Amino acid sequence: MQALIVDDDPLTCKLVKFILGDEGFTVTTAGTAQAALAVSENQQPDLFVIDVMMPQVDGFELCRRLRTSHRDAVIVFLTARAELESRVSGLDIGADDYLTKPFEPAELVARVKAAMRRYQRFQYAPYASNVKAGALELRVSDLEVVNIQNGGSRVSLTPTEMKLLRRLMVSAGHVLSRDALLDSIWGYGTGSGDSQVIDVYIRRLRKKIEEDPSRPQFLESVRGSGYKFNAAIAS
Repeated sequence: MQALIVDDDPLTCKLVKFILGDEGFTVTTAGTAQAALAVSENQQPDLFVIDVMMPQVDGFELCRRLRTSHRDAVIVFLTARAELESRVSGLDIGADDYLTKPFEPAELVARVKAAMRRYQRFQYAPYASNVKAGALELRVSDLEVVNIQNGGSRVSLTPTEMKLLRRLMVSAGHVLSRDALLDSIWGYGTGSGDSQVIDVYIRRLRKKIEEDPSRPQFLESVRGSGYKFNAAIAS
């Protein structure tokens, strides 16, 4: 497995190279986004570990560019940018995970392994099948949801929104905890401290699919437990 670390801090590059090398990766490093793009033209990394704050071209823009040329690679952000908004932005533009500095080596390894497992499952048991529950049909490959009840209106989703909505729809009627949703989408949950991310995405999904986001019909909150998709709204 090939890994490319992109960070303008040589010490971080050295540390992450050692960690991933010990896990069996063949590791290359780059100090800028431009250098990373040049390396990736000649190599086909299976994994990118990217810092956000870099000179000239930041990690977010690098991720956008890589997603056009390396659609199947796993991309993990490793950055000091800890704001929830930054994490959501990173996931929205195509990253598979987002880990903040300072970090524990064991957690980085666990996150990388989880992301690689998700990629392998996607290859052999992809999300590709559409899902229909109640009045909604989720068209996975098109990244859109259709409201059959509302004249077939369509709404575009981000990849992360799609994965979250699909998880809820296939478990329609069942309550899913925030930890369970984190685990099913990103491969970790209990004790991660990232449950707020689920709340942010639920709010965003409600704005897209609910007639009145303040009184949701599809995405119901279950106080103290989590969320469930209500499929009782007939098509």
